[in-house]
Amino acid sequence: MVMRRLVAIALTVPLLAAPAFATTMVALDTPDLYRAADAVALVRIGDVHAEQTGGHVTTFADLEVAEAFKGATAGAHVRALSPGGTVGHIGSQVGGAPTLVSGTTCVVFLEKVAPDVYRFVGLEQGKLDVTTSDAGMAGVRRNHTAALLRRTPTGELRPSAPLPEVEPLDAYLHELRVLAEGAR
Repeated sequence: MVMRRLVAIALTVPLLAAPAFATTMVALDTPDLYRAADAVALVRIGDVHAEQTGGHVTTFADLEVAEAFKGATAGAHVRALSPGGTVGHIGSQVGGAPTLVSGTTCVVFLEKVAPDVYRFVGLEQGKLDVTTSDAGMAGVRRNHTAALLRRTPTGELRPSAPLPEVEPLDAYLHELRVLAEGAR
């Protein structure tokens, strides 16, 4: 009996030490993201590095603009931040924060937070990875790790219907161009 309790405790204690991540956000579709953004662009991620300031770790990325739809210029470089990252032996993970990988291409929706610094609108919702299927078709992929909610007409928050995981890149860029034209 004592042995069973010891085994149960030994199996339970590691679970208590495991990190738990839970982020809930209001779902943003493409027009919502576009309206909320100061800059919208197709970019290639360059240098990525993390910095620790005031006890917080933040990851910064240099984004090279390939095509601009709002508030940016093709060929320009934009500095974007994402909460979390690793500096030396200190790591911080923020649920729902976008993952930034040097050399990848993505569509970004950015909000200006300082003269030359942006953050992603809706955290990971503001970064869609450009992917290529096995058949060679280019698409944009939403990376949602957070629980997404939608506001009902009465103002209540309810679980969001799933957004398409992958959309054809050409159709998505066309949608952004239409939004850009409508904003002029």
